Amino acid sequence: MGLLKREFNSTEKSLLVILFLIIFGGLYYVFVHTPIIDGMKTVRAEIEAAGAQRDALVLKVEDTKAMAAELEAMDNGETFISRMPSYDASKEELDFLNNTLNDTIDYYIGFSRVTRDGDQVRRGFSLQYKAGSYESAKKIMSELENSSIRCVVSDFSLNPVGAQSVLSGQVQVSATATFFETMVGGTPDNELPADTPAVAE
Repeated sequence: MGLLKREFNSTEKSLLVILFLIIFGGLYYVFVHTPIIDGMKTVRAEIEAAGAQRDALVLKVEDTKAMAAELEAMDNGETFISRMPSYDASKEELDFLNNTLNDTIDYYIGFSRVTRDGDQVRRGFSLQYKAGSYESAKKIMSELENSSIRCVVSDFSLNPVGAQSVLSGQVQVSATATFFETMVGGTPDNELPADTPAVAE
């Protein structure tokens, strides 16, 4: 019984205080600090997710507005829509190119092999021409890009002829482009390749 009534000396009291602080610190870390940190991480993640969702909604609203404006422009006849002629429209396309390039000094047109992806037919071609001025060359490219036949220019280069600058003399233009046709209403022939889906890059 005497041991139970013994008073702790200063060293023992100090050790007990240190032990109490360690236990209290451990309990605080486990039951207070860690949940607060985890809660803050969760709140941050929710804020980031909400921000990403907000940005996605903003983009969606902007896309919707752009589509609405485009549809309105189409309804008002302000937007030009190209068409995809039925396969084989090579004669129509060649006539268009010859008419467009009629005012150039000289030109060359070279068609590559036709490719097909489902009902879509792609007729690639290379184009070289010499124009009397930069404005003339620019007009020809504008007519090509705004052709009634759907056409996409994939490469383009323009260089001056001789020692003159691009803006003050003749220019030489090189370009590659593609006419698009459709099998809808078209008639397959020996020149049409098998369906080869395009591989996304």
